[in-house]
Amino acid sequence: MRILLQFPEGMKPKAIEYARGYLREGHEVIISSGPAYGACDVPVHEAKMLGCDKIVHFGHCRFHKVEGIDVEYVPEFYNVDIGPVMGKVIGEIAHHNRVGLITNLSHARQVNEIKGVLEGAGKTVVTAKGS
Repeated sequence: MRILLQFPEGMKPKAIEYARGYLREGHEVIISSGPAYGACDVPVHEAKMLGCDKIVHFGHCRFHKVEGIDVEYVPEFYNVDIGPVMGKVIGEIAHHNRVGLITNLSHARQVNEIKGVLEGAGKTVVTAKGS
């Protein structure tokens, strides 16, 4: 199978590592050098021009169905030390009792940790499940 791999800028250093995995599975791999601005920015035209059977889009979750080619979404999660920034955040929102907490997919696994820090500072935190 001929596969086009697409990465957002922050993940491009991992492109060769991922490509090697697909090559070991017997696939022909092409790495897109273009930007990836999110899950809706899938290089369908580029993949079709290159005769690809599939696009593997890294770093995001499925946003919508892409017509005309198989697209696999591979999310990427990061855990960062929230301590240094949370003190500043709490200072910035000192006059607010109720706050909304949102994030992108990359940091979704840390929402409860961040919510706990905010609630520990006396804030009412509003969240919702993304789609």
